[in-house]
Amino acid sequence: MRRTLLHALHELRRELLDPLMRSAYSLMLNSVATAGLGLLFWVLAARVSGSSEVGRDSALIAAMMTLSSIFQLNLANTVTRFLPRAGPRTRRWILYAYGVAVLATIGGAIAFVLVAPGIVGGLGFLGANSALSIAFVCATALWSVFGLQDAVMTALRRAPWVPIENAAFGVLKLALLPALALLAFGDAVFVAWMLPMVLLLVPVNYLIFARFVAAHVRRHPELRPIGELLPSRRVARFLAFDYLGSVSQQAALALPTLLVVGLLGSTANAWFYVPFMIVTAFDTLFFNPSISLVVEGAFESASAAELLHRIVRRIGKLVAPGVLVLIAAAPLILLPFGSQYSAHGSSVMRLLALASAFRITISLYVAVCRVKGHGGAIAATQTAVLALLLPAMLLLYGPLGIDGVALAWLCANVLVALAVAPLLLRVANLSPASLSRALASSTRRSIGHVRVARRRVRSAMGGSSRPGAGVSWSALWPPAALLSAAAIPLSFPIAPSSLRAGMLIAFLCTGPGAALLGALDHGAQRVSPALVVASGLALGAIAAELMLVLGAWAPQVLMPAGAALCLLSILLGARRRALTVLFSAVVSLAGLYMVIRGLISLR
Repeated sequence: MRRTLLHALHELRRELLDPLMRSAYSLMLNSVATAGLGLLFWVLAARVSGSSEVGRDSALIAAMMTLSSIFQLNLANTVTRFLPRAGPRTRRWILYAYGVAVLATIGGAIAFVLVAPGIVGGLGFLGANSALSIAFVCATALWSVFGLQDAVMTALRRAPWVPIENAAFGVLKLALLPALALLAFGDAVFVAWMLPMVLLLVPVNYLIFARFVAAHVRRHPELRPIGELLPSRRVARFLAFDYLGSVSQQAALALPTLLVVGLLGSTANAWFYVPFMIVTAFDTLFFNPSISLVVEGAFESASAAELLHRIVRRIGKLVAPGVLVLIAAAPLILLPFGSQYSAHGSSVMRLLALASAFRITISLYVAVCRVKGHGGAIAATQTAVLALLLPAMLLLYGPLGIDGVALAWLCANVLVALAVAPLLLRVANLSPASLSRALASSTRRSIGHVRVARRRVRSAMGGSSRPGAGVSWSALWPPAALLSAAAIPLSFPIAPSSLRAGMLIAFLCTGPGAALLGALDHGAQRVSPALVVASGLALGAIAAELMLVLGAWAPQVLMPAGAALCLLSILLGARRRALTVLFSAVVSLAGLYMVIRGLISLR
């Protein structure tokens, strides 16, 4: 186990020394931290502020972020593509990007403040409060800089600072919000969001201009300027097409929820928006490595084919399991939001999750096009998704409802992914035959890794034949079998209460763990008692949690059934393969029965 841990740490250290993977993992960690702390912020806002204030301030924050993404003019993608090659002009280019973003955002925010309150009645409070309007315009402009500085640090190969900065932003929001609410500060939610952003702009940009830029220029003074790589007219055309693609992508993300709320109503949109939000957050997690690919491609540290191979080889191992979890566990993931969300949104989540694998293919293709300066291909790809999505949704929402909208999302992304996949394979220097051979080789390696991991788990958890390692199995199974047998009658209410609680706890600490660990390693002569207790309590906790989640609380049925299974396993010897299969089959059937009962009760 110690050797395995040291090997894993060595592999992680080697991964983090690679700039490509260091940036990719840093940006993925940033997505997780931002999503988690953001969720906590809105939960806390609902607790400490009134619903009307939360609704008003959340609308302001959403408008601020939307305006910033539109009027930032896609400069974040421009920075990650071209800033690595700026050389001595790095500082000047950053200031230009900040200045253009601020001026454009101020113009858009002022227009929004003047026009939106007259069109949207719910935003009338913004036009009536001049101080709030000025604060909103300033916050929107600074939010553009706040977003661009993340792109700047990524382009300068300082991506590990991005999750640190955003984690500090999330923590400061959580700390300020209750204090402002306690002081009865007006628009506390919006102010708690705005102030940490302003506070962090100064130290982060001090690091950028005082340390990161200087170090970048020292390390890369020999990089050829952009003008030698792409003619100025081609650069302008690339930026225009890239911006068009970004606008199309934002429109495609906004269109499904707008169509659902407009055509199917707010209730249907609630059932659609929650799984859509979860799946798009999952997509963002795996889109981030494509940003790292663009940065390293700009440094010309390796060919696009090599970078693509390295990204797919490492990140691809995480995408498929994530998609499978979203598909298989959709009802359980949605259940905390309410039984109606689980009942109506599960099929939506499954369709959206299935589309994620194809969306990641599109994202990688767009990243490669950005490295090569093919702006027209970027615009064509993103516009094609939007062009296919709209008619498909209008065609399918009538007969299928929100499931039809999700199916349209899947179909649009599948068609575009299939169209760009041959081009992506050509960039990666892969033919269909070599791809199939690579997949077969990867599958064989994965099976080999699973077998090795299984042997290690069985060795670590099941026990050992070495003298002095754990407790002898022959000494463990008699008390475990006795307690399992006693737990069967004591599970019923007619049993004396003075005996029932203590005996059932003793059974949970011995019976399930002994049966499970015996099944994991058929040849173990000694077993760790700590793992027996921990495994038994963990199995009991999982069973109780499942009963609570599924709304089928029936310990008087599950306890004697589990005790009988444990007794059977221990008495007949769980090391025999046939009995292990029987034990697993019975447990699986019992779990399936509980799931069915729970789903029936939900309906």
